[in-house]
Amino acid sequence: MKISLGWRFVIAATLATLGLIVISTVELAFTSFFTLILLVVALGLGAFGAWLIFTGTNKRLAVGWTLLAVSSLAIMGFFYELTTNLSDPLLLRIVILFLLYSFLVGVLRREYWRQKRLIAQAKPTKTLPSAVLIINPKSGNGRAIKARIPQKSKKLGIETIITKKGDSIEGLARQAVSNGAKILGVSGGDGTLGAVAKVAIEANLPLVVLPGGTRCHFARDVGFDPKEIVDALASFHGIERRVDVGSINGRIFLNNASFGLYADVVDKPDYRNHKVRTTREVLRSLLSGDTPYYPLSFANDKKKKHRHAAQILVGVNAYETVNIFELGRRHAMDQGVLQITAVTKLTDELIGQMMGTIVLNQSFEDSNTGHVEQWEATKFSVNSKSKQLVVGVDGEREEYTTPVKLEILPKALRLMVPPEGMRKRPDNPLSPKTLKRLWQAFIAR
Repeated sequence: MKISLGWRFVIAATLATLGLIVISTVELAFTSFFTLILLVVALGLGAFGAWLIFTGTNKRLAVGWTLLAVSSLAIMGFFYELTTNLSDPLLLRIVILFLLYSFLVGVLRREYWRQKRLIAQAKPTKTLPSAVLIINPKSGNGRAIKARIPQKSKKLGIETIITKKGDSIEGLARQAVSNGAKILGVSGGDGTLGAVAKVAIEANLPLVVLPGGTRCHFARDVGFDPKEIVDALASFHGIERRVDVGSINGRIFLNNASFGLYADVVDKPDYRNHKVRTTREVLRSLLSGDTPYYPLSFANDKKKKHRHAAQILVGVNAYETVNIFELGRRHAMDQGVLQITAVTKLTDELIGQMMGTIVLNQSFEDSNTGHVEQWEATKFSVNSKSKQLVVGVDGEREEYTTPVKLEILPKALRLMVPPEGMRKRPDNPLSPKTLKRLWQAFIAR
């Protein structure tokens, strides 16, 4: 890919902005080192205090409010120190520079993929075969409808089916296949995507995914931006990539399955209308001991057997980040593994450590409190004393007969992506990968 002189100038401006951020940060550290230490400590105390308030009662609640009050005073002291003792508002300068840097990196990334698409579209493409796009109009607060996806799809020669309340998504997909569809497309939440993906796999047809859901985990990992949902329509004229899916008792899922805490939360009748309150009540009951740990029987990669757990998360492929409730992001969709993260006991010590590491990841296991285990496998089984087990699958409440058996189906899904190929989720603007790419682009390598 050739990089014009104008875009090299933008890259140079981006790197210069980063240099100013580094210089300003060093200057701030030397000017007010102890104040910075105070800020870091205060933020950690404040986060931990908020956790205690969210999950506690009586003494626990009082300690939480005390920590939050102390941290708030410390943070206010930091800004007072910064505005009265520094001759130059360094913090404001750093914030502005970082916002500018992030903006420039975003502009460069969009231009990179625009150029890749232009190169790909210069090659001759086949005529679009019969394609059907199933749209859930309610998903993502009506994102697909607001973006006029039905009208734009029609202009591309794509038949659209807008679902109605009570429709079977899987049934609509099967009917489309019976009517001769050669490509299936879907816009909706991850549950909707999974239903159409199942039919696509069974019929050995390619699938096009639009980021039309609320959170769009799968579509984001494929590289789509929900704010630019129209961009994903290019996949109908794109190229095919094979990606993995998971199977839970025969049901296809694309992202993750959750047992224990999260499944308990989504199982509550008030969850949809009062998510925060419901989550708080479940956490309080678990931490106080009023609710025993969930009777989930499983064995880890070392064949060690567990009879109880607070939370088990099973992801399709390895996730870069994991928090207590859900998985984060994937950089690869064809690793051929399930990633299992088991929290056998939820404690304040564990939460305190999480406040310091922000997330659980592979390196966290080496320094954890002994209550978190993470490993990869191709198959995994969870049993229980109950004949039926509630599981959160791709964010939806579902019920399965025990034992619940999960496995990875390597490269089972034929996924259509834009002509320029599958994009990865944007890296942190300050990550080594981003900086390396910027430098290579600047020197035209």
